[in-house]
Amino acid sequence: MLPNNGPSDSVKKATSKEFLKHGARSPAHSELLKANNPVTDDIQTRQYRSPEVIIGAKWDETADVWSAACMFFELATGDYLFDPKKGEDWNREEDHLALVAELLGDLPTKEFALSGRYSKDFFTNAAKLKHIKKLKMWPLEGVLQEKYRWEEAEALEMADFLLPMLTWQPSQRQAASEALKHAWVQPRNGETDTWPAPQRCDGFEKTEQVSESITEAPASPASPEEV
Repeated sequence: MLPNNGPSDSVKKATSKEFLKHGARSPAHSELLKANNPVTDDIQTRQYRSPEVIIGAKWDETADVWSAACMFFELATGDYLFDPKKGEDWNREEDHLALVAELLGDLPTKEFALSGRYSKDFFTNAAKLKHIKKLKMWPLEGVLQEKYRWEEAEALEMADFLLPMLTWQPSQRQAASEALKHAWVQPRNGETDTWPAPQRCDGFEKTEQVSESITEAPASPASPEEV
C-alpha cells in the first residue's frame, strides 16, 4: 500500500495511462493471456483477482482490465479495493465475491454465478452466496467520499472511470483502449502527461557503505526473555 505522502496526482494519472497502454503487451504476459489457449488459471494476485477467475469460469484479457482498476484505486487511495478475509463460516474467496457485490450493488446473474468450476462452493442454485447472508452495499463513490473524504465531484469522476472496468461479466467490461479516453487520465492545467525523470540519489554510495557496515556489525544483545 502507498504511504500518505505518495505520488502526485499527475504521476498517478501518468502511471495509470502507461499501464492501460502497455500493461498487457509484454511478450510473456501476452503468451499468458491468450484467450483461446490459456497457459494457467493461476493468473492474478488475490486482491486483484477477477470474479471469473475466483469461480473458475472462462477468462480472457479482460481479467487484466479488472486488475488494472483495482490497482488504480490503490494508487489513488493507498488501500486495496478488495482485501478479503476468512470468516468463521466462509473462506476468503466467498468474502471476495461479497465485497464485489457490495461495491457493485448486486450479486451477479445466475447464468454467470453458476458458470464456473467452483461456483457450487460459493453460490446456491439460486445464485445467492452460500454462507454470507447479509450484504452491506457501499457504492464506490460513497467509499471515496465517506472513507477517504474526497469531494463529491472527484469521487464521481473516479467512480465513472473505474466502474466500467469492474463488471461481473467479462464481456461487458470496458476495454483498456476505451478507458484511456476517460477524463480522469487526461492531464489538466498544470499537470504533465509524462513519467517523472529518473534521478540518481546523491547518497547512493554512502548508503551502500552504511549497509555494509550494518552487515558487519555484531549481533545485538539477547533480549531479557532470552537471558
